[in-house]
This record gives sequence, structure tokens and C-alpha cells, in this order.
Amino acid sequence: MTSSRVPRKVLALLVSSASIAAVLTVSGHAGASAPDRPVQQADDLAAAPDLDRSAPAGYDPAQARSVAGRRGAAVPLPPNGNFNGIEWERAGGVFGDAEIEGALEFNAACQWMRAAHDGTNGDALAVLDRVPNWPTFRHGDGSIGQAVAEAHAGGGPVYEAMLAECEASHDREVRYAAEQGLTPSS
Repeated sequence: MTSSRVPRKVLALLVSSASIAAVLTVSGHAGASAPDRPVQQADDLAAAPDLDRSAPAGYDPAQARSVAGRRGAAVPLPPNGNFNGIEWERAGGVFGDAEIEGALEFNAACQWMRAAHDGTNGDALAVLDRVPNWPTFRHGDGSIGQAVAEAHAGGGPVYEAMLAECEASHDREVRYAAEQGLTPSS
């Protein structure tokens, strides 16, 4: 696991694990969230119980995509965001509940980081304020909180590094979603 407690398999789905590990130590559902709900969804996710990382893996890639589609409805996304680009099929193997939740939360955090940077959503910083308390991140090393603080300040090394990884991940996800015949996130 990386220092942020995001399983490597999850990171491999989203970004190169070596790059994201460095970023975090410096210091796909088909539809988007309703536009009037992202901050409330972010609060709800922050209040959710810890992930059970001891539960056995049991979902093949197709099942993982289906489970993620259902569970992703509770994870806030910017308008036109989705989880279609998560590379469940390419990663292969068997996924557990915590890996699926982690992939969704990490992917959503990246989409909000990009929205904050682009200035495309007035809720972006408010949602990002809650991300460090989401189950995937709450017991991490604090680097996600540092990235959020730097996002509020208009930049900083942790934020810039995470944003670069999120941009690269998004580019890969857009290509992958298109290859799968799915609508990519914007």
C-alpha cells in the first residue's frame, strides 16, 4: 500500500503506482451526480464508516464495473463526470469492496481537483474540503489535505503534482472509455 492507504491495485487502475506514491508522499457509474447535491454527497461520504480492508476480494472485472456503477451513485462528481474510464478489465484479477470504493473515491477526488483547477464548478473547493475525510483518505498521511489546502491557495507542489497525475489519468481514462464504447468523463 502507498502511504495514503490506497491499495496499489486501485492506483494501477487510475495512475501509475510509482508516480502517485511519489505524489502522495511529497510534503467509469455511468451518470454524474445531480448538480445540486455534490457537497451533501461529499458530507455523506465523509460520514461513512471506514472501509473493511480485510474483506476478501470476490469480483471479476465485469462484476467490479457493475458494483462500481451502483456504488458510484453515492460518490459526488462534477457535471459530466463519470467512472467509465476506470480500467477494471485491463487491470484484470479479482477486486474487493475496499478496492472498488477506493478506486471510486480516488477517481472522484481527481475529477474535483481538475474542476477546481479549471474553475468549471463552484462546488469544487467545497467538495475537495471533505475529501480528506472520505474513507479511502481519512487514515492517510495527510498529503491529500495538503493538496486541498494548496488548491485553495492557487497552487503548491503537492497540489501541482497530484493535478498532473490526475490530468494524465484522465487522458488515459478518456481513451479507455472510448475503446470500451462508453461515454468518457469530461
